[in-house]
This record gives sequence, structure tokens and C-alpha cells, in this order.
Amino acid sequence: MSRHRELGLTDADLAASRRVLAEHGNCSSPTVLMILEALRPADPEWIVALAFGPGLTLYGALLGRG
Repeated sequence: MSRHRELGLTDADLAASRRVLAEHGNCSSPTVLMILEALRPADPEWIVALAFGPGLTLYGALLGRG
């Protein structure tokens, strides 16, 4: 089973991320901002943002509408 299904995410939940990466590739840190911009029309209640850096660096943030 794929990880996104284990997390309860659908293909639609990941569509904006996949589209931005397919169109622009990995642009490092700006990729997160590009995906957030792509999510604006959908206006999700929660967004999980993850970033992986050199070595074993991992950054994560749970963003919610306030």
C-alpha cells in the first residue's frame, strides 16, 4: 500500500503538489510556496508542509486556516 493511502490522503489531495513538481521540478525551498499558491483556489482547512534538506534534515509544519 502506498504511503499516501496509509495517511488517508487521496490522489486529489496530492494533485497540486504533483502538478507543480511535474511542471517546474524541484525548485528547492520555493517549491513549498509554489504549491501553496496552487492550493489557494481549493482553500483546504489543513496543509502539511514537509521539506527535506542535506544530510538527515527534515522540516515540517502543519498549517491551518485561522
